[in-house]
Amino acid sequence: MDPLLSFEYLRAVENALSDNMEFRYIFLFDKKKPVGFSYCQICPFSARESIKSLRSGKNSESFIKTILASWVGFTAFVCGNLLLTGQCGYYFIPDYRGREMNILLPVWKQCFESERRRNRRLSIQFIKDLPDAGCKEAIDYLEQRDYFRFKVQPAMLLNIDPVWQSLEDYLDALKSKYRIRMRQALKKSAKLVRRECELEEMIENRSRFQELLNNVLEESDFRIVEFNIDYLIAIKKNLGTSFRIRTYYIEDQLIGFMTYFICPQKVLAHFTGFETRLNKKLDIYLNMLIDLVDQAIQLKTLELDFSRTALEIKSSVGAVPIPMSNFLWHFNCTKHKLLPKLFRSLYTPEEWTQRRPFRTNFQAK
Repeated sequence: MDPLLSFEYLRAVENALSDNMEFRYIFLFDKKKPVGFSYCQICPFSARESIKSLRSGKNSESFIKTILASWVGFTAFVCGNLLLTGQCGYYFIPDYRGREMNILLPVWKQCFESERRRNRRLSIQFIKDLPDAGCKEAIDYLEQRDYFRFKVQPAMLLNIDPVWQSLEDYLDALKSKYRIRMRQALKKSAKLVRRECELEEMIENRSRFQELLNNVLEESDFRIVEFNIDYLIAIKKNLGTSFRIRTYYIEDQLIGFMTYFICPQKVLAHFTGFETRLNKKLDIYLNMLIDLVDQAIQLKTLELDFSRTALEIKSSVGAVPIPMSNFLWHFNCTKHKLLPKLFRSLYTPEEWTQRRPFRTNFQAK
């Protein structure tokens, strides 16, 4: 079973983040037979705290945005998982697959309305990360009902070619300039000592892991949930080898770490942390991406999901964007009509150039 739908994962997230959000679990039955479930999260949102360009308020170009953002705060009923890229928040038995959205969309709306009657602070229903390519019927359904559709960064996905038996096979598939770039990065990292991190090491070095995580979180363009390293510790404790942590040392100094899930037929990258001042010198982040490719090949998975953010560098190792749509519904009709203008005023999409590093076009599918 997918560890992201397991009791152990959901318990870890709830235990670690219950101060920041509430959790709801929906079980679906056909007569008395259980056929599926979905989980949702209730979470406060502040535009000023979530959008990087607005957090400091020091940029004169963002002054008007900062004032506007200070007025934008709400509590959302999130259909999905705020901590993961993609629509990860449901499971159905095989007989019901292919019909999930037809069942869930009206159920989610009913649950949102029920929760709102009990919690008047709740004002927004947020349906996140429906893949454009696989959810056309659901997207049409939501647009016909006047949900506000918007997009942020896409997921970045690398299909693992089954002919790759080693990292060298992957490097050989790259165009010359990209292969040279990867080898240069690996050479730069010769001084790095890579280790598989166990739970005890993470607990003992909690403050250092938090410091490295903060370095990356401060640079993120958009974040909703405030969390600390206890979240990652809880997942490692509950999932064991299904959740892996790789650390990077120079001599005895921890200078970076990355985390990832081992899912059925897929490796899913999760949070990273590193010394940003050393990143250019040692190519820490690019080496993390290369190591993820190596892991996916060794595990013989079909896909490597890099999640979102850092789109251009991820495309340079072969990942392609997977466009996804998000939807909002505000219970107040007037405020609902303002959502498109507010979104366009506050959110500026990242400009980036998609790289196409492979000598063949097998990644174009």
